[in-house]
Amino acid sequence: MAVGWATFWDPVSHILALDVPYLVNMIFQNLWWIFILYAFAYFFYDKKHTLKYFILIIVSVWLFLDWVKMMGWVAFVGMYLVLVYIGRLSALTIAENSKSFSNRLPAIYLAVGFLVLIIFNVFM
Repeated sequence: MAVGWATFWDPVSHILALDVPYLVNMIFQNLWWIFILYAFAYFFYDKKHTLKYFILIIVSVWLFLDWVKMMGWVAFVGMYLVLVYIGRLSALTIAENSKSFSNRLPAIYLAVGFLVLIIFNVFM
């Protein structure tokens, strides 16, 4: 198992090298994730700039997975997911009803996820 920035830098290095067979293989092996993340970008962000937000989501997911792997932390396990869902539900409910935070929902969504990740791995 590779430790470090493998999830982020492998695709980036193949994109920069214009390694077409690798990119085609990666796209066809991940069609489901591409569809899901593109739909997420379309429905939750600006519909005019869907491709820009789709690429931003892909890069942030790759960086998040590498960061968690480098820290040696645990993510995507039962209790962590429960805490993330409860934390995001409560934070987004409060933010939606607030005038000053209603336009910052994606930032609040990410901040709660990272905060719960840190709290879960430090105190549990």
